Order: sequence, then C-alpha cells, then structure tokens
Amino acid sequence: MSDESQLPVEAAADGPADAIPPPSPSMAKYPFSVIHVLSCSLRITKHNFVPFFLLACVLELPAVLLMHGGVARHALLAFAVQIVVSTFTKAVVTYGAIMELQGSRPSTRACMATGFAQLGRVLGVTVVSSLAIGGAMLLLVVPGIVVSLMFYVVVPVTLAEGLGVRAALRRSRELTDGY
Repeated sequence: MSDESQLPVEAAADGPADAIPPPSPSMAKYPFSVIHVLSCSLRITKHNFVPFFLLACVLELPAVLLMHGGVARHALLAFAVQIVVSTFTKAVVTYGAIMELQGSRPSTRACMATGFAQLGRVLGVTVVSSLAIGGAMLLLVVPGIVVSLMFYVVVPVTLAEGLGVRAALRRSRELTDGY
C-alpha cells in the first residue's frame, strides 16, 4: 500500500499539487539528536556539494554582477534583485536537500522547477520572517535571537508542506518550540 493512500483526505486536499510528499512515518521514530542532524547534513553535503555549489554560483551570478558592477544609482534595484535571487537559490537548494532526505536523488531540473514554482511563497516567508527578526532585534538582541530561532525552519516547512506564509510561520514556531 502506498503512503499516499494512508494520508487523511484533509491532508491530501490542503496542500498544493506541487507540494513535496510528507516524510514517511518511520522517520518519526527517531528522537531529535544533534549527532543525527550533523550526520544527515554532512551526508547531504557530501552527495550534493558539486551540484548545489554550481547551482548557487550560477543563480547568484546576476546579483553579484549587479552589486559589483558599479550600480550606485540603482542601489534599490540591486538590493531587490539580490533578495529575489538569493531566495530562489535558497528554495532550489532546500528542495534538493529535502528530496535527498526523503531518499531520492534530486535532479537539477526538478530543483529549479520547484524553486521557481514556490518562489512566491518562499519570498513571502523570507520577507515576513526577516521583518519580524529585524523588529525583534530593535527591541533587544535576545528577543531577536529567539525570533530568528523560531523561524529557523520556515523555508523548509514552506517547501516540504506547501504552506502559505502565515501557516508556515506558525508551523515553524511549533517545530522549534522547546529547542
């Protein structure tokens, strides 16, 4: 029996069609440990370093050229391009890491297509969480650190669960509660 048939009808209908399928129930049996997180991170980095590095270099190239090309008159445009390009890069690499965690080898085409399809959502959560972190930093450093930790997994949550901005921020807060 496939994992999709075991999902409740509400869960299958809530997410968009291009959302990444949820992790298998067997992943929940492992308690959180720093060693496990580090070993998974190193494994993903080892398997995907060259494609992720090349993707990041190619995707960030327009923003780097614009920022260092002497565009003093268009600093706001360069800043906006940098935000969009870095958010797209973050979505592409995060999607590839999620697919690797789920046991499939991510293709460059699939990573870029999903990154482009999810760009609006990822850009939304990035801007909102950055504003919240910046606002908390204005209060004091400690609240800013707490808020940044609350929203640490907002982009992976957005991609993996296909949530909108408010739901992804809420889910990130839930996942990081107590850590």
